[in-house]
This record gives sequence, C-alpha cells and structure tokens, in this order.
Amino acid sequence: MNRSAQNRSRSLTIAVVTLAGLALAGCGGSSDDSKGSSSDSPSSSSSSSSSSSSSTPSNSPSKKPSEGTDGATPQPSSTPSTDSSPKPDQGQPTPTPETSTPQAEQNAPAPGSRSQRGNLVKGIGQPAVINGASGQPAATMVLNGIQNSPQCTAPYAGQPENGRFISLNMGVSTGSAADMQSVLNDDRFYFSEANWKFIGADGSVIDQPATVSTYSCIPPNQTIPLGIAPGQNLQGSVILDIPQQAGTLVYTDPVIHDGWEWQVQ
Repeated sequence: MNRSAQNRSRSLTIAVVTLAGLALAGCGGSSDDSKGSSSDSPSSSSSSSSSSSSSTPSNSPSKKPSEGTDGATPQPSSTPSTDSSPKPDQGQPTPTPETSTPQAEQNAPAPGSRSQRGNLVKGIGQPAVINGASGQPAATMVLNGIQNSPQCTAPYAGQPENGRFISLNMGVSTGSAADMQSVLNDDRFYFSEANWKFIGADGSVIDQPATVSTYSCIPPNQTIPLGIAPGQNLQGSVILDIPQQAGTLVYTDPVIHDGWEWQVQ
C-alpha cells in the first residue's frame, strides 16, 4: 500500500475512535445528571419536607377558650393563686360595712375601771349596779342616751343658767326589798337629780346642775320618781343645766358613798 492510502486509513481510524469516545462520554454525563436531579431537585426536597412535616405530630398545645381570651396567655391549672387577700378560713375577720356609732359607745370603758376620782367609769348603755347582800342587784341605773338642748315642754319653763340643758334618758330598776334593805337601809331607792355633778374639761365644777329651770323643763310624768319601790323597772328623763363644753357627769349615791361617771360632749 502506498503512503497516501495509509494516511487516509489512519485518519478514518482516529475519527472512529474519537466518535466512540464522545458517545461514551455523553452516556456517562446523562447518568450523573439524572442522579443529581433525583436527589437535589427543589420539588423533591419540598415534597419530602412537606411529607415529613405532615407525618410529625405538633408539639404546640391547643388553646381552649376557658384558658384565656383577648390574647391572654393561659396558665396551667396547677399554678397557685397570687391573690393575697385574707380569706375567712385563714382566721381573718370578714370585712363589714362601716356604720355610724355614737362616741360614747366607741369609747366604752372596760368593766370595773375607775377614774382618777375613784368613780366607776361607765359608757352609754352600761349598767351602774348597787348589789344587795344576796349578790343580786338592789338597784340598777342605765344611761341610755344624752340629748343636747332638748325642747322644754312644761308650762313656765325657764332658760339655762349654766349654758345649756341636756336630757339624760335613764332606766332605773330595783331588786327585792331584802336586798334593798341590806345595802340601802331602806326599801326605797332614792334616785335624785341632786346627786349629779358636772366637771368641765377645763376643771370647772358645777356641783348642782339640777336647777329651778331644769325642774320646770318637762312635766313630772316624764321624770324618774324620787322613791322607787322594790321590783320596779322605770324609764324617764333627767334634765341638767351644764356649761357649753365637754366634760364628765358624776352620780354619787350618798348611802353607799360610791359613784359613777359618764363622758358628755
């Protein structure tokens, strides 16, 4: 074979080999791209993620209407209350509505307490008792209330001499004749306006607050009679004439040489 024929044969061989290599290279690239597309495609990844998400149970708790509204965070039922207000079962008194109480009741003295003058200190509604030999009351006095500047209703009523009238709403009761006799030396209790005295806040003393004007202020049937028999329970008024100032009313029984006192405004 001449040289020209050999060159053409060699060129054909090289061309065939080159085409075969290109064909093999093309098949390998297609296989790799297919594998990469299968594992890395966004649709596959999204599908896998969505599938995984739908198959995994949610960990967020579902809010019930009873656990809070208006965006409030529901609290666990086991959370202790932070309310610090006192409860009745904690020994705290239950608050009650405020009521208006007379000053004498607000400052009611302790039973048996005595003043610096030696008198038993009493408040409105507290009994002043004289006990008989049996231990039962021979006589009891109760000041139920004090009225400032009462209207005099008796004919020919006079004007106060010391400053103002006050009306004492009194209750007086007596025990048995034996008890009265044992301590009062009489079967009568002589409750008298003359046994009262007034001591002003400034130290001034009115030894006789019962005056002619006080005796003529109200009819006799509205007063307490002087000599009270055993077993009586009487109600009536005592009119006294005192200055225009606060102070202390003192009642002294001359038979037992003891007394009681009340505050007056």
